[in-house]
Amino acid sequence: NYIVDKNLQLINKDNVMESLGDLGFGLAIGLALGLGVALIALLVASIILRAATKLVLKQDITFGMSFATVLLGIIATVIVSLPASIVFGLAGAPGIFEILIWIISFSATSGVYMFMLKTDFWKASLIQIVEYLALVICAFLAGFLFSVLGMIFSLVA
Repeated sequence: NYIVDKNLQLINKDNVMESLGDLGFGLAIGLALGLGVALIALLVASIILRAATKLVLKQDITFGMSFATVLLGIIATVIVSLPASIVFGLAGAPGIFEILIWIISFSATSGVYMFMLKTDFWKASLIQIVEYLALVICAFLAGFLFSVLGMIFSLVA
């Protein structure tokens, strides 16, 4: 039941397998947590897209359509911005080119919104701008809520 490590010392095989099991469990928990956070972010983005579409286009879309649109927008952003980031990074381009990458990914997402929502490019871009504003407001409110909760818990403790 013993194995030899790189320092030629005997190690109990059961302890090694237990450590690997703990590592695998930790990785599985991390993966599940990451997927859960990504799913929650996708759901929130879908709700915000529905509200932005109703505001800009005066059109009510289903939650499934909103979910698919957000998911395809994310995929388009990754497909377009990842190669551009790699090229600019390998070329040693200055950080100002990050703005260009953002413009490219914004345009790709607007294109997806344009086709999925059957509207023109400018209204699709306006929907994205409304989404960004809603996300800023949500982030501000969440930060305010957590700061208030922090103050309350610091007074209690």
